[in-house]
Amino acid sequence: MSSNSNNNKMFNPFPGLRPFTTSESHLFFGREGQSEEVLSNLSQNRFVAVVGSSGSGKSSLMYCGVVPILYGGFITEAGSKWKIILSRPGNDPIGNLAKEIAARSDENNSDNGYNPKLIRAILESSSNGLVEAIKQTRSRDDQNYLILADQFEELFRFRKKFGNENAVNESFAYVRLIMNAIKQSDVPIYVVMTMRSDFIGECAQYQELTDMINTSHYLIPQMNRDNFRLAIKGPIAVGGGKISEKLVNELLNDLGDNPDQLPILQHALMRTWDFWIKHSGGKEELDVVHYDSIGRMEKALSNHANEAFNELSPDEKVICENMFKTLTERGNDNRGIRHPSSVEEIASIANSDEATVIKIIEHFRASGRSFLTSADKSLNSASIIDISHESLMRIWDKLKVWVDEEAMAIQMYMRLSEAAAMYQEGKIGLWRPPDLQLALNWRKEKQPTLTWAKRFSPAFERAMVYLETSEKAHLAEEENKIRLQKKALRRSRIFAIVLGSAAIISLGFMVYAITMQAESNKQRIIAEQQKEEAEKQRKEAETQKELALKNEQEAEEQREIALKSEKEAREQTKIAEMQRKIAEANLKEATRQKEIATKQTQEAQKQRQIADKKSKEALVEKNKAEQAQERTKELRMLSIARSMAVKSAQMEEKKDLKALLAYQAYQFNREYGGDQFNPDIYDGLYYAIKAKNNPEYNTFRGHKDAVRALKFQPEDQHTLFSAGSDGEILQWNLQDSLNGNETMYANGEIIRDVAFSPNGQFMAIADDNFEVKLINLSNQEDSILFRHKNIITALAFADNHTLISSSTDSTIIINDIYNGEQKKVRENAQIWDLKVANQMKRMLYLTNQPAAVLMDLTNYQKDIFYTGPNTFYAGAISNNDSLLALGAKNGSIAIFTIHNSALIKELNAHNARINDITFSHNDKYLASVAFDGTARIYQTQNFDKTPLVIRDYSSWGMALTFNDKSNELFTSYVDSNIKRWDLDCKIMANKLLPRIQRKMTKKEWETYVGKDIPYINTIEHYKQ
Repeated sequence: MSSNSNNNKMFNPFPGLRPFTTSESHLFFGREGQSEEVLSNLSQNRFVAVVGSSGSGKSSLMYCGVVPILYGGFITEAGSKWKIILSRPGNDPIGNLAKEIAARSDENNSDNGYNPKLIRAILESSSNGLVEAIKQTRSRDDQNYLILADQFEELFRFRKKFGNENAVNESFAYVRLIMNAIKQSDVPIYVVMTMRSDFIGECAQYQELTDMINTSHYLIPQMNRDNFRLAIKGPIAVGGGKISEKLVNELLNDLGDNPDQLPILQHALMRTWDFWIKHSGGKEELDVVHYDSIGRMEKALSNHANEAFNELSPDEKVICENMFKTLTERGNDNRGIRHPSSVEEIASIANSDEATVIKIIEHFRASGRSFLTSADKSLNSASIIDISHESLMRIWDKLKVWVDEEAMAIQMYMRLSEAAAMYQEGKIGLWRPPDLQLALNWRKEKQPTLTWAKRFSPAFERAMVYLETSEKAHLAEEENKIRLQKKALRRSRIFAIVLGSAAIISLGFMVYAITMQAESNKQRIIAEQQKEEAEKQRKEAETQKELALKNEQEAEEQREIALKSEKEAREQTKIAEMQRKIAEANLKEATRQKEIATKQTQEAQKQRQIADKKSKEALVEKNKAEQAQERTKELRMLSIARSMAVKSAQMEEKKDLKALLAYQAYQFNREYGGDQFNPDIYDGLYYAIKAKNNPEYNTFRGHKDAVRALKFQPEDQHTLFSAGSDGEILQWNLQDSLNGNETMYANGEIIRDVAFSPNGQFMAIADDNFEVKLINLSNQEDSILFRHKNIITALAFADNHTLISSSTDSTIIINDIYNGEQKKVRENAQIWDLKVANQMKRMLYLTNQPAAVLMDLTNYQKDIFYTGPNTFYAGAISNNDSLLALGAKNGSIAIFTIHNSALIKELNAHNARINDITFSHNDKYLASVAFDGTARIYQTQNFDKTPLVIRDYSSWGMALTFNDKSNELFTSYVDSNIKRWDLDCKIMANKLLPRIQRKMTKKEWETYVGKDIPYINTIEHYKQ
């Protein structure tokens, strides 16, 4: 709290983010009368749980309301002598309690108090350890003890953080110590615990604690305008100042429905007061001009924190960022959680010396700031540091980014650690892209240390060795691929050359053989011609001989000529015979050469075929290499796309860049064959659209209490009906851009469920009068059909005239709405939900035995296909009547086939009870909503794919439904709101593109995409 040194009569009465202390009870306004109600419960039960939302003022109510009145003797039978032991569970619940008991022990003790280790040993000795420890340190018989267990939700964080058997046992032991202390009567011990209301469900793990909370609790009501007016004007009057009514009204209007209303208001008023004193000296009223100067409630806290941050040196800013990342944490349910840590631990994680860390801590916990707190006035290495309030995590713009970055870093480390453990067990192999690339990027950016990592998983060295081994194996594999590809290509080329040469030689032999065959044929023809000529000469000689016989004279004269001619003829005959033999020999040789040439031709053809085959194989290998390179490029681009989408989702301030990154990530994912249902791509587009619109652009407001049912009327998918605990049924026109609604029905009773007949003529309603009513939608007339004896849990039409209802009175009523005939099905357990498979005439219903049953509606035969440990609260049947989906109390989902009731898949979906589950109209998706505030959408073709998780809303989920195109999901919540979620990334991208006002700069492209990837003007490229 700041003070005004210029005017001793005035002082700043506002504490900022920290709670009011006991000494400041005169400044505490706006909660009048509530302390007495808390103490009344405490007096009757010696225990009270004070529950409220973050920022509702739980701690201040204790210190400034309950404790002072307690000292005043409000509990008459106990008196006014009280010793207050303040304890927060933190990272060591029993150890912290022991330290506080030792610190509050008798100050007159000669040993100056008790050793905390001794007190801890007493606490851990038995379940009555707290009683024994108080007895050991008690100095007066009339002394009363109040254990004030502040920030009790830290116990659940402690259990989840360490997650081992010791942590679980210590959390149970801590609760048993408190429960046994309030049950005994030897020592007057009273217990008050404060807890955030969003953690109330975690208490169910501790049966005794749950029973006590049900018996004695006080839910802090939200302050109204009059309460806030007192909280503003009261302290200012005590501090000696004045405030204008205009500023009071401005503050009240700015408060709105902010969940961090009180701490933000106190901080804004503290800053406004300081500015007012500094610039006007307190001579005029506090007015709007002073309030505007500090950035109003919207920016005051963030501006103040940034002011402190900007005063640091560059090196100190890095240490400061690591310090706040160490002190804050985001849970699995997306809630901000404090993480108190020692100076020594912070210094180790930030790679800094303790003196520098202490200097930065003092800078942020200086008077007038109080962003950080510690129980030690003088800090040392063991001092525990904490942020002053959770609102700092939600309001300070830099811290929001740091918390998101830290959550992503933790998520990556946990995935890597789990993979390393499974690799060590031989269950999986080394990582490959894109997971490997994401992990390498994380290691480069985060530079994790052992001290940081052991807070989440102790096997840091194993995880880092696994990552390095994966990296080396991937690089070696890529190098080996390239080497083998080059070797195969070179071998194929050499082989092709050799085979080609052989083919050419073979062709030469074939040409030679053909030539020789032609020459042989030529010689044979000449020989035949010569033989014919010889035969002709022989005939001529005989003619001459005959003439010689006739003419002896001529014969004698010609005898010599004839003899000579005969001799020549014989010689010609010999020559002809020789030429014939030569021709035959040439023909034989030509035939042999032809056969050789034919064989060589066939061998050449064979070798050419082998060469062609090897050439084709080489081409295939080349194509495989090119495909491998292309696939490597695709995987890299998909990894970049996911990385861009994640960075876009984390980015808060630069809305245009946020939108550009999300849109370009979507296009990369589409172009390179990524999953169009990828959660990272979806988150990037969703948060970019949200940043470019009103944050509540997809919110439907109209109900005043929890919305329990969402239904579309058959044949009219533009009209959504919702029903809730406010007793109203609202009709929403989805074509109305303003999300307008009309009240279709109202009776003041809680409406549990509604159902439409398949022809859309009738609507059935189940209310908390245990009545089932029927509304004729053609004339709006309603009538009571029948009653149950207890809460009605579900309604469903089997056909246009048969309505079925289930109830916790253990009955199912099957009613004919036209003639009133009824059939009752009785069970020995409460019935939580029912659904109808219209095509198969079968009904599914769930009981708390637990059991799941299928009943044939034609003969009422039962098939109890599940009895087991899980209690199922919600069921669904696919529209093609092939699958059953059951949502359990522990958040898991079981998938069965309907034809043989076989369990085919179990999904660890939510962290809390599932309230509704349904299939999309095309059966491609299965969606569920639960008390953990999230909705999950699975792809039914492959349930092993990562589901889409909608986590941008923290209230308990109640009901959900798809539109007929299955591209929109509607969810309803306990806080009276309805949300519409786009599911088609293409539609989301088309909505986002027109709202992007600029292109990405080349520097931004190199930072978020890569220097080696060609630059694209996103706007012009994709608009064309």
